[in-house]
Formats: sequence, C-alpha cells, structure tokens
Amino acid sequence: MSQHLPGSLQLMTHAYFGFLNGLNDVRSAYEETYFRGLLAAANDNENDPPVALTLTAPSGTTAVASLSVTNTTGQRAQILHTVLDARRVDGAGPSLIPDIAFVPKTLELGPDEEATLSLSLKLDPASYDADAPYAGKLHLTGGSEVPLEVALRILATGGGPPCANTPA
Repeated sequence: MSQHLPGSLQLMTHAYFGFLNGLNDVRSAYEETYFRGLLAAANDNENDPPVALTLTAPSGTTAVASLSVTNTTGQRAQILHTVLDARRVDGAGPSLIPDIAFVPKTLELGPDEEATLSLSLKLDPASYDADAPYAGKLHLTGGSEVPLEVALRILATGGGPPCANTPA
C-alpha cells in the first residue's frame, strides 16, 4: 500500500485539478455568453427609433396631438409627465419650456391597461417663430420599468413676424 499511495495521490490530484479546470472553462464560457447577450441587448436598444410627437398648427392657434400609453408594470401605476425645454432646431434664440396642457391631467392605469393622453400647446407668436421648427423632450414615467422619452417636434406655421426673443 505504501508503495502505491504516492502514485494514487498523484493521479487523484491530477484528476481533481482537471475537474476544477473544466468547471472554470464552463464558467468562463457562461460569462462570455452572458456579456455578449448584454451587449447585443444594449445595441438593439440604441438602434430603436425614438418615439416622436409632432405639434403643428398655424401661429397663434393651438396644436393638438395624442399619445397612447400602456401600463406594463403588472401593478396599478400613475403616469407622470415632465416637459423639458425646447429650442429652435437651428439653435437661434433662447430655449423655453412649452406650456403643454395634458388631458387628463392625471392618469392612473391598471396592469396592462391602455389610455390616450391628449396634449395641446398654444403656439403664441411671442414665443414661437413662424415656420421655424423647435425640438424638445417629454418624459413619461410610471407605466413601465423604463421611463419613456418622447421627442417633441413643434412648428408654428404661417408667415407672421418673428418673435421678440429671436435676433433678426
């Protein structure tokens, strides 16, 4: 027995470390597959076209649009909205926060429930230059695990005079 023990221990040690190396290879392959999947998902999300909403009407009137909203959280959710600043696409003039009215003002949805959110914006000639496109953003939260960013496109049509905020 004493003559065979060192050889047997050497074989067991070799088999043990071979087993550990095999487990390490499996773990490494799993990590690589997992991270490649994460990168692919991130790249897919970056390529998704943004949701855009266009508010267009003659200068001095009200532009109206609607947006369908769905609660995908699996529980009752209150849909919150935040309007961020907008500015002319060409960068001229100051930025402004569009005074958008929402109907309904507050929106609560049950799981998988869908509703329409109506938006209206008075295109005041003192704030919006005629025929100059403006770009802004609207954030909706509460209806999904990921907040929704909506690109706002605002255009007051008509050949009226430029607003006082814009240099000639």
